Amino acid sequence: MAKYLPLFPLQLVVFPREELNLHIFEPRYKQLIEDCHSGNMLFGIPTQIKEQQMEYGTVVKLENISKLYPDGKMDIRCTGKEIFRLDSFQNPYKAKLYAAGEVNLLDTIDDYDYSLNEKLIHLVQELYQFMNINKTVVKDPLKFRLYDVAHKIGLTVNQEYKLLSIASAKERQMFGIDHMESLLPVVRKMEMMRRKIQMNGHFKNIPS
Repeated sequence: MAKYLPLFPLQLVVFPREELNLHIFEPRYKQLIEDCHSGNMLFGIPTQIKEQQMEYGTVVKLENISKLYPDGKMDIRCTGKEIFRLDSFQNPYKAKLYAAGEVNLLDTIDDYDYSLNEKLIHLVQELYQFMNINKTVVKDPLKFRLYDVAHKIGLTVNQEYKLLSIASAKERQMFGIDHMESLLPVVRKMEMMRRKIQMNGHFKNIPS
């Protein structure tokens, strides 16, 4: 069912369950946040790529205003909720300074293959080990969600947007596995090169 949402277009992708911190300084977005705060409203963050308004975005809940500055600027904490498709865009919306639009929520398909989650967990752990990244990865295949690590596995903005637009959970899992299996050989090669460079100028053990 279509509904209108206040819109805050940004050049990034917000995933469901993602915690997002924003610094608000433009008058139109200060008004948007004030309206959402006073009316307990949700708002939408449609993705922009190279200043082009994209079709998909994420419904966002304002959790709190963590800091309010004397000039009206604010720091806010938000959480990503459902994914939507943007059907119309009105800027500004009626008498408001900010934009709004008619959106339809993405009909997601909960067809998880938890054996694929096991594979994804292994691949992400391998990536973090090679890159010496100190990040905790959920090890329970029933609880692991690709969305939770999507910003931390080397996806481009275009790839993140593609992931956001996939309705099927299994298709998202396959998308993540394909990406990781393409990325890891490059990472392994770079790690081998790094070790070779580190060995340059040092004594080496040469087998007879």
